[in-house]
Amino acid sequence: MEKINTVEEGLNKLLGMLEIPVPEYEFIPRSGNELCDYLVLDGVRIPLLWWHYHEKFCGIKDFTEANPGKNCCINVYSFTSKDESISQLLYREIDIAEWLLGSRAKKITAFSAGGALNAIVVMNNATVANLELAVTMPEGALPQCQHRLLTTNGMANDRVVDTVTVQSAINVFARSPKPDVYTDLESWLYGLTPDDTNKVECALALVRKRENKDDFISADKHLRKAVKAALKSADKEVTCTVEA
Repeated sequence: MEKINTVEEGLNKLLGMLEIPVPEYEFIPRSGNELCDYLVLDGVRIPLLWWHYHEKFCGIKDFTEANPGKNCCINVYSFTSKDESISQLLYREIDIAEWLLGSRAKKITAFSAGGALNAIVVMNNATVANLELAVTMPEGALPQCQHRLLTTNGMANDRVVDTVTVQSAINVFARSPKPDVYTDLESWLYGLTPDDTNKVECALALVRKRENKDDFISADKHLRKAVKAALKSADKEVTCTVEA
């Protein structure tokens, strides 16, 4: 089986499988203080909101669209390693909450200590996101998170009720009592991490124009203001309104 080593290799492979000519593009991975990855396509720098292609988040989104009830709130805990900043984690988790609740952040009350931050995010549609975030795990540690959406007609969760940590796709008990774990999600993208697999799928949607680049660009501008409001709230110990 062919092993894919980079996002670019994965995207080129899928385009070839679909018999779509490979356009001129550039994938720019997040680095330094940047808040997200980018795809440069048709001369436009597009924020890559790849978590929209996470299979479990997509499942929750499908639930919200089919559910006859109304969204109430989403409760989130998300802990990641020290090689990510709290701003980067905020950017991602606020976007996930907004996407699943179907509204943008209006005001934020946040509290922080060291690499941890708790935030109450009130949306324009009066739904609420409760975020418990931390960037305190050892470098290279697998991020641990849970997203639990509550509605007037049931709930959806990206974790099985009795599951605390993220599960691996495959566990092989062969050479030791502890299993070798594998996280490959798609056979045609074998070799990529789940996050990189989602990045390929998101980039493919942009190339095929199944995602509107302007929506991603607009969301990025708003998310930067939301992150700024959250950090200001934690620093000043006040509720902050997200700039329009």
